[in-house]
Amino acid sequence: MTLDMFARGALLWIPQNTRRWVEDPNQIQLFPHTLSVTRQPMLGVFKGYNFSGTCEVLCPDGVWSFEQNDVKPYRGIKGVS
Repeated sequence: MTLDMFARGALLWIPQNTRRWVEDPNQIQLFPHTLSVTRQPMLGVFKGYNFSGTCEVLCPDGVWSFEQNDVKPYRGIKGVS
């Protein structure tokens, strides 16, 4: 069981060196088809949860899956109004 931490459309902070992958819904996979690690921090838009409980996030370079613990809600830049 997973705790739903994010609402659909929420802006998420994705730190540098975060593992991400693309899940192919048409195949049963033991290993992710495409695996990547973020080279720099980025923002993404939360789309929803996958069957496995991972987060599906729209990033600047496509839709990727992340572990829930690896992404955080974006709270803006401190000191900027």
